[in-house]
Amino acid sequence: MTRAALSRRAVLAGLAALAAGQGRAAGSPAVGLILVGASWCPVCKDAAPVVALAAQRLQCPVLVASHDNRPIPPFPAMVPAAGHPIAGAITTLPTTLVWVRAEDRIAGRIAGYRDAGRFLADLARILDAAGAGDAGR
Repeated sequence: MTRAALSRRAVLAGLAALAAGQGRAAGSPAVGLILVGASWCPVCKDAAPVVALAAQRLQCPVLVASHDNRPIPPFPAMVPAAGHPIAGAITTLPTTLVWVRAEDRIAGRIAGYRDAGRFLADLARILDAAGAGDAGR
């Protein structure tokens, strides 16, 4: 982590907030995350491991849409943001989008990144509002 270190307490609290809903239904992910960023962006580099942790907990895919056409660690793959129908228009880096599979829609976005606790709490609120947290029950 370069600027905002992952505090164990913030990560555990955030992951606990996600625990209520696994984001899964019928063996396939009910949600997916789209991380829009750039490999040169220090805040994107701080956010990416937290996005990876959240995706692991939710057992959902992550699509990285990169504005500089380079992967953002820990994600080894990416798609160019310029060619993505939604990510191409996003200029605030990083931005994380929550996609709901059943409705094929973006349920919410988290623009920017301050710390793991706030990010995970915002993600849990988006999932709850979208009803995606109940998808696996």
